Amino acid sequence: MVTWLWLAVTGVSLTVAVVLIVRGDGSRVQKLQPVHAAVWVQLALAFGFAAILGGWNVISGGIAGCAAATYVIFLALLRNATTPPRHQDRR
Repeated sequence: MVTWLWLAVTGVSLTVAVVLIVRGDGSRVQKLQPVHAAVWVQLALAFGFAAILGGWNVISGGIAGCAAATYVIFLALLRNATTPPRHQDRR
């Protein structure tokens, strides 16, 4: 991918991160909103390194892998926080 395209994707990722930091992500669990923003900051870093180093590389892949792991953790925490507790039978 051309360097300017990596820069454009970096800009979009940073914009999403700023919106999430300033406005939130709309979820009912406000404690987790910084985690969601962190995913986009990590993606912006990955794309930024790709732009600086002239293409996707090991550093970009490593940071993107961390972003993916952070997102999986975010989704698990979000699911846990929004799932109502189970009622147990009292027999």
